[in-house]
Amino acid sequence: MIKRNWLWDIQTDEKKVKKILKNENDQRFFIYAGMLFSRNNDVDYVFSLVNKKVFCRYWPLIKEKVDQQGWFSPYKSDFWQPVYEKTLKELKASREEIHKFPDIPLNRHRVQLAMKLRDLRKEAGFTQVEAAEMLGVKQKYISKLETGRINVSIDALNKIANVYFRNIEIVFKGA
Repeated sequence: MIKRNWLWDIQTDEKKVKKILKNENDQRFFIYAGMLFSRNNDVDYVFSLVNKKVFCRYWPLIKEKVDQQGWFSPYKSDFWQPVYEKTLKELKASREEIHKFPDIPLNRHRVQLAMKLRDLRKEAGFTQVEAAEMLGVKQKYISKLETGRINVSIDALNKIANVYFRNIEIVFKGA
């Protein structure tokens, strides 16, 4: 069992983090949830911080984000996935309604950016596997970026530009 001092490397007060984890609408929720799940395997403690419904609603997204960051060892991912499946089953059996995180809709701009990222990777001469290694992410993340299935942050775009030795310019035109 990992110590409960899972916030050892951040400067934020533990009370603030607990408050953030109780509010799934807080923009920092996913950051701290990812840290919590990647650093702790005490189910009772985790569920004292994160509501079970919220866990089931967002686990696939949290897992994906943590995998992107490389925070999970295979052990952690293997630990929390069955907890998710069991908890989801229990909630469904008690007829609890769990609203899933909505899929990101594809639009023209998302597809154009995805295609641009794919073209930049190819121009740089990298396979998806090579690009993933250089960016410190999994190949699956590169695939999702290049098909527009996930939102890409400004920080991720900057890192991609640096690794591919390319400029990335984005122009949004009003209607």
